[in-house]
This record gives sequence, structure tokens and C-alpha cells, in this order.
Amino acid sequence: MDYTLTLFQDAIEKMEPSRQTTTQKQVARNWTMHYEDFPWVENIIMSLRNDDGIVSISRGEIYTTENPVERLVKTLYWGYPKGFPSNHLYLHNILDSADRIVNLLPAVGARLTIERFTNLFDSLKDAVDGMSVSTISKILTFWKIKAASSESVIVDQFVLECVHLFDDFWGMSTNASSADAYYSMTKKINGLARKMSVTPEQTELFLYRTGKLVKKNRRQLFNLLLAAYSGFDGMEDDTE
Repeated sequence: MDYTLTLFQDAIEKMEPSRQTTTQKQVARNWTMHYEDFPWVENIIMSLRNDDGIVSISRGEIYTTENPVERLVKTLYWGYPKGFPSNHLYLHNILDSADRIVNLLPAVGARLTIERFTNLFDSLKDAVDGMSVSTISKILTFWKIKAASSESVIVDQFVLECVHLFDDFWGMSTNASSADAYYSMTKKINGLARKMSVTPEQTELFLYRTGKLVKKNRRQLFNLLLAAYSGFDGMEDDTE
């Protein structure tokens, strides 16, 4: 049996990325701790509150945000509503470099050559020490940046979980931290999307949700392996 994405084409076609929403009843301390230094961030996040005091933001709402700094903050909040508990300085440094980051970015929807795309990726990576591919890919995605004919998509730990799950990604690395590696992943996802007549963003959302399931069930699988190999004497019959 081939373990390919096409087996899940019907599910991928039903994905609605624009409706994927981050919802929080209360803004996390890892965000509010930065309000004193960046009061404009508080204003942006408070604008996301509904009448019940719940803060929520969807992909679709980010795409319709015209102010670039506001779009950046919404992107970060959507992607990291709990902030970065193990590295408070990371979010602080990104917010502190917000103007620099948005000034590096071309117009929304820009199509870049591979060379210009690589330079942009590396410039974003240098803008904040330790900026991850997860963060960079979210920014590129919400700016709708294209590298040649490939649309940017979010590549995070959950998407990368699928590299060893589907045959479509055979030979690809789970390390997408460089511009070349990220472009290779986006090119692959774009190609698979075209093959299934879906959007790259629908494909990425499916991979994200699948990766979360894989990670969630890893403990259960590990326990099954422990049980299966309990008392193993090296003489197991591999006949199927």
C-alpha cells in the first residue's frame, strides 16, 4: 500500500484555512508581560476582543489587515497565543524589531525569484537572533509571498511530523531551518496541492492537523512497542 496524501484528497478539499481561528478566554501572561514596553501591542490584541471578552483571530482576518505592523502582531498572536514560555526574550525581540521586519518584507502577494526569496528568508532570520522557520514561514505565508511559482506555507513541527508518515516526502529532511530546505518543502507541498487540485494552504493545514495527531498518539504507539518487544528473544518470525 502506498501511503500518499492522495488517499486523503476528499478531506483536504474540505479544509478551510481562512476559518482556522485562535481563541483565548484570557490573554496569556507571556503576552501581557510585554505590554509595558510595547503598549501598541496591547491595543492591537485588545481590538480582537468580542463582547464576551474572548480574544480570537482567524487566518482570514489576518489576510484582510492592511497595517503591516498590526498584521505582524496578529500573525504572532494567532500562531503563538501562549507566547514563548521557555523564552520570553524571543517574543520581546521580535516585537522590538517589528518595524525592521515589516520594512524587510515586499508588498503583500509579491512573487520573488529564488535568489530574492533566499535573501529575504536569510534577512528575516538575521533580523531577530534565533528566529525559527516556524515564525518566518508564518510571516511569509500571511504576506502571501511566492518563490517562483510556489506559494509560501507554514512549516512548523507538526507539518514536519508528516515527513516520515507519507511516501510523498521520501528523502526530505525534517530540518527546514535554511532557506533552501524551506523552499524545497514549500515546492513539494505546492506540487502535491496541484496534483490534487487543492490549494497549498489546504494541504498545509491537513499536514498540520495530521502532525498534531501523530505527536498526540506517539506515547500510545511507544507503549505498544514496549509491549510488543517485552520478552523479545531475537527469533521473531517476520512472515506476513
